[in-house]
Amino acid sequence: FPVTIGLEFATEAGCSAYTDVAEMLAEAAPNIVSIIAPTSLHYSLAAMCLQSGAHVFIEKPIAATVLEADALINLAREEDRLIGVGHIERFNPAFSVLNAQILAGNIGVPIAVEARRASPMPHQIKDANVLVDLAVHDIDLCNAVMQAVPTAVTGKGTRSVLSDRDDAAHLFLTYPKGSACINVNWLSPVRVRELLVTGSTGWAKADLLGQSVTV
Repeated sequence: FPVTIGLEFATEAGCSAYTDVAEMLAEAAPNIVSIIAPTSLHYSLAAMCLQSGAHVFIEKPIAATVLEADALINLAREEDRLIGVGHIERFNPAFSVLNAQILAGNIGVPIAVEARRASPMPHQIKDANVLVDLAVHDIDLCNAVMQAVPTAVTGKGTRSVLSDRDDAAHLFLTYPKGSACINVNWLSPVRVRELLVTGSTGWAKADLLGQSVTV
């Protein structure tokens, strides 16, 4: 929204507001900064904050590229600062229940995970594709369920409506003791957020929108 509106909100709330990040870091000297900005700005803003001595919380994804992400992680280590990334689905109550069931051994050892995440096109997102915006959530959840990171990843992205970015994608993740399939798109007229896990002795499903779990 316009800067003038932001300044008006700050006045009403009785807090300081800035239109320049460097000025804010110099004058306010915050201990921690939450970065809520377009993905393309995550690296530059986070680097400024880390170098100023602040810890950083970044809305997902951490950065626009792997190189930028690695650079931020290395910079945080050099500055002895912490970076947190907003993978909020890990704290979704439905996922918490699902994961507790898995950790309790109620479906045995996870063998296969299927994630479905679809929604209408979010028009506020101008610089990220559906993988960066949606699939990062499910990659994180699949890693949590499998308690590992993939040993191999294959996938296919398509541009069905958008001409400059993928708006639908399918991913297949191979883990040391299982696999995961992720389906994401911005083409659906309804929102879908589902995670299905097949174990060696059972099956579980979490509806991350409806906040329900079936085992």
